[in-house]
Amino acid sequence: MITQHAMSARQKVLVACPTEILAQTYKAQFGSHITAETIHAAFKIPIRDNEPLQINWALNAFQLIIMDEVSMITMTNAMHTCTPHTSIIKHQ
Repeated sequence: MITQHAMSARQKVLVACPTEILAQTYKAQFGSHITAETIHAAFKIPIRDNEPLQINWALNAFQLIIMDEVSMITMTNAMHTCTPHTSIIKHQ
């Protein structure tokens, strides 16, 4: 599994999950060896339409970011995770 390979190489790994329950499952399985968060938390995706877009600069600390259950992500949220930082800054 790619997660175990990254951990053995001592890389910082983030697993972004569609639900908190799944994130907690990863935390229980891998402990402090990885960071597991919801996709909304990891990518600072606004929950309400009137909230401004934000950049999670802390993502730069990770060598590997895994988006689990990507088929459960809406197109809007997927676009937010792929938007270049310069595009987000221009919209604010």
